[in-house]
Amino acid sequence: MIETLLQDLRYGLRILARKPAFTALVVLTLGLGIGASTATFSIVDAVLLRPLPYKQSNRLVAIWESQIGHTGSSKLFDSYRDFEEWQRSSRSFDQLEALTWAFAGQTLSWRGKPQRVLAVPATQGIFSLLGVSAAQGRTFEPDDLKSGCTVVLSHHFWQERLGSATGAVGGHLTLDDKACTVVGIMPKGFDFYPKQSDLWTLISPSGGFGDYLQNPLDSIVGVFGRLKPGVSLASAQAELTLIHQRLVHELPPGIWIGELVPVVYELQSEFTWLAGRNLRTGLLVLFAAVTLVLLISCLNVANLLLGRARERERELAIRVALGSGRRRLVQQLLTESLLLSLLGAALGTVLAAAGVAYFRAANPVELPPGNAVTVNVHVLAFTMLVAILTGLLFGLFPAWKASRPDLDEVMKQSGRGVARNLLSQRGAKLLVVMETALSLVLLAAAGLLIQSIARFGSAPLGFNPDHLLTAQIDLPKAGYSELHAKMNFYRTL
Repeated sequence: MIETLLQDLRYGLRILARKPAFTALVVLTLGLGIGASTATFSIVDAVLLRPLPYKQSNRLVAIWESQIGHTGSSKLFDSYRDFEEWQRSSRSFDQLEALTWAFAGQTLSWRGKPQRVLAVPATQGIFSLLGVSAAQGRTFEPDDLKSGCTVVLSHHFWQERLGSATGAVGGHLTLDDKACTVVGIMPKGFDFYPKQSDLWTLISPSGGFGDYLQNPLDSIVGVFGRLKPGVSLASAQAELTLIHQRLVHELPPGIWIGELVPVVYELQSEFTWLAGRNLRTGLLVLFAAVTLVLLISCLNVANLLLGRARERERELAIRVALGSGRRRLVQQLLTESLLLSLLGAALGTVLAAAGVAYFRAANPVELPPGNAVTVNVHVLAFTMLVAILTGLLFGLFPAWKASRPDLDEVMKQSGRGVARNLLSQRGAKLLVVMETALSLVLLAAAGLLIQSIARFGSAPLGFNPDHLLTAQIDLPKAGYSELHAKMNFYRTL
């Protein structure tokens, strides 16, 4: 069996080498289709299929508050008081931590130069929850709660904004006129939501976040946790709801958190939602569109192979006359088709790698944090599977048709044979017309799907955005710590 396969491979390579223009045309057609599918699948794999690069990521969850009766349409930050109660009383989680980007913008002074940074306040165990250690220095520790302002830098911030400064760990930064100690720098490629985070500051009594501890009801955070083994989202949510309701009953009537209820979501799906409400649907629609384009490529190649089979009728008839069976002919022709599809897959992989590199450089759409978009082992396995399936798809029918030559018509070449050959040509032309019509149907469907993706970006906002701008003004705490000072500034402005 192996000897026969090797013989078919050698013969198939010789056949393809005899018609280099035909081979190049088929390989290019397949390469474009497989390349588009592979590039799109690499994005789908990174966003929807691969687990997040965190410790036991399948058990990580995000917890938001929703208005009672609107749990499917509203997602709000939790109160820090809720987080404290959940962390103290919950039995459904191995660990619960919190961070917030609601008021994350701060002014950084570094070597005398002020700049705006996205500094995210977080609790002490946020990095241990994710199972990620610092590349330099360390992450937050319990002793830091007794210290002053403590920060951990992201790698891209340290490299791009601080110029990869040596001695940054153990050094000091000034955030809103407050001296902060840098205890660590996270690894390259690590990110959490939001991906633009420059650094994380520790929520501690003396770290500039005393209001979280002194007035937890008016401080808001996002809560993230790891479920205990065997605990479902529903049971964890039920427990958090009971704790939340008990807290509401202990507080004065009419408290704002009394109108809310906690909802637990899987972290990976929630990251995808935060990056874009239509991101998941858009990726699936895009993948469906490029799959249709790949089918069009297969139909075009099948047409080319049908024409090639008519050119080889005499060769195949001689093989049958010498005793070759139909199964043997189909095997040989399918081997040639698989060789073409593998060559197309090789070209498609190169095109996909180039497309992914361009996608990462251009960054046309925000993707959720976690896995980088790469052509990895999973993507290559997908490409190989696509190559085999496409080889069978576009090669099976031409091989089946070519394996049934009419020996009398091909060998005698008589007048009657010419007439019957004309009938065969008419049938082949009819087949070409049918496949062209099907290609147009697939092309129209792909166009409609792509149009749907374009409309995702122009969905109604509920207001007219023409000529509307938004701006943010951050007042330094040193001169505007009192509310009346802020009000006077804005009145003057």
